Amino acid sequence: MWEFVTGNTYAVTMFGMLSGFYLSAGTIFWAGSGIEDAYEGTGTFSSALGIYFSAWFIFSIVMLVASVRASVTMTTLWSSIVMTIMLAMISAFVEEVKVQKAAGAFGILTSAIAAWAGAAGIWTKEHAFFDLPTGSRRPDAAV
Repeated sequence: MWEFVTGNTYAVTMFGMLSGFYLSAGTIFWAGSGIEDAYEGTGTFSSALGIYFSAWFIFSIVMLVASVRASVTMTTLWSSIVMTIMLAMISAFVEEVKVQKAAGAFGILTSAIAAWAGAAGIWTKEHAFFDLPTGSRRPDAAV
């Protein structure tokens, strides 16, 4: 959240919203929350989960469009996030295991891209002997 102090509203929005996504998804699947149990016997949990992922899919598209001017790394990251959430949304609506596995595979790819972006933000000339390439489209962009 230190990005807020530096005036990088894009990064603040990205980190804040992705934190909200993972906290809310964790709460949905955490047995202690009782959310999944509340849908037991109704057969509507998958549809509700699909609607949940639909909202995050729309937000991810907005962030993908906003990332186009930042760097190739951020555009690639948001493209992967969009694919992951889209496949999770589809798997929730159609209840197909193959689509769910594809969503998981894209999630792993997304994690690798995010790790690269994070490392590129930390390993700068001030702190490391080399810079990781990010394909920055702006000279003032960190990642």
